[in-house]
Parts: sequence; structure tokens; C-alpha cells
Amino acid sequence: INSYSGYIKFTPEQFQQTAPEEVYRAPEKLFYRFINKQLVFAYDNSGLLSLNSCNIVIPKIPEVSVKYILAILNSKVAQFIFEKKFHSVKVLRSHLEQIPIPLADKNTQKEIVTLVDQLMNHEEATTKYHELYSRLDKKIAELFQLTIEEYRIINNGSE
Repeated sequence: INSYSGYIKFTPEQFQQTAPEEVYRAPEKLFYRFINKQLVFAYDNSGLLSLNSCNIVIPKIPEVSVKYILAILNSKVAQFIFEKKFHSVKVLRSHLEQIPIPLADKNTQKEIVTLVDQLMNHEEATTKYHELYSRLDKKIAELFQLTIEEYRIINNGSE
């Protein structure tokens, strides 16, 4: 995470609307853009706060890593499901609850979390980042048991 030069003083009593502080301070959480056609999720394990353009979800699926869920929700498969099912410019909780999270064994989750960690340590504009994302996304497509043709459709023929 980059260093910050400015801060917002957390005074919830002066804000129009806030979640309980324990939501912001959760040991692990995902931030996501609320108004957006694209699913965009970010991982936090440091108690960061967010502005109102960003919502928080704290996944609670037994024996499923939060970073694994992050990978699924940021995948092209999840984006495809979101676009086809909801036709919305808002990402609602009810939408997220309808995106399937394929269950994976511990080893598969660990492999996916390792790729997520590697992605988080690379700049988005680099070739290495795109290679890692492609590997991760293909792995997720396998979890959804997609055929090569189905994955091509999701990628708009770019694969």
C-alpha cells in the first residue's frame, strides 16, 4: 500500500451514514464499488476506512478464504454472470449473494490465494500482472467447469 499524505478524521457522529465501527475494523474485508457496471473488489486486512463510493462486504463462508472469494468476485466469470443476470449500474448486496462461489479444496484455495498475493505485489500495467491474472482467471473458469468455448464467449472471443 502506498503511503498516504492526507487523512479523514473518523468521527462517525458527524457523518450522515456509517456502518458500525467493527465493520471497518474487521480483520479481513472486501471493498467494492457500489455504482459501477464492473465488479471491482479490493482486499483489506489493515482496518482501512472507505468513503461512500465504496461498500464493504465481509464474506463468512466456512473454510473459504476471503482472498479466494476476492478472486472469484473479480473474475471474468463473475462479471459475465453479473452483466447477464442484473443489467445494473449498481452492485447490490442481493446481486453479490446470487453470484455462485464454487467450493474448492484447501490446496486449490491455497493455489488461488498465492496467485492473488502475487497479483497484489505487481503493478497492474505490467506484463507479469496480466500473465498472473490470466492464469488466475483460467483457474477460476475451471472451478466453474466451463468449456474452452464457454470461456471464449466470456472473453468475447479474445482467448
